[in-house]
Amino acid sequence: MAGCGEKNEVIKCNSKDMGIDVFLNKNVETKNTVEIPMITLAEILKRYNLSDSCILKMDCEGHEYDIIISASKDTLIRFSEILIEYHYGYKNLKEKLEESGFVVNIIRPYTIRTPLGMHKRQFIGLLYAKNKSKSSNYI
Repeated sequence: MAGCGEKNEVIKCNSKDMGIDVFLNKNVETKNTVEIPMITLAEILKRYNLSDSCILKMDCEGHEYDIIISASKDTLIRFSEILIEYHYGYKNLKEKLEESGFVVNIIRPYTIRTPLGMHKRQFIGLLYAKNKSKSSNYI
């Protein structure tokens, strides 16, 4: 088991936490502590020897910004398509992907209610990016 993050590291989490709570409570020592390796997109591509036409789908509860913004252009352009469920806006994600050679479409965000203890409302939407250099058929 591993997670994707902005850097290669190991985080400690409470095994009883689920979803975004894992990251809200990371590096906390409890009797239920587990260590989870976090690896970057570049490391995933390298470790699993993935081709230059992979499709990336991300649903990482708000951590898409850290992962995409910290990724190099050389890493991002290895993907032919990227689909991201975004939280809290898309501007920086869109800019980074366009700077890296993608055509980006945004699906308008919608509002959901979250469990008690978290944000009362959360804005979620979808971002679809197609690599210009991988196909002449743009979105």
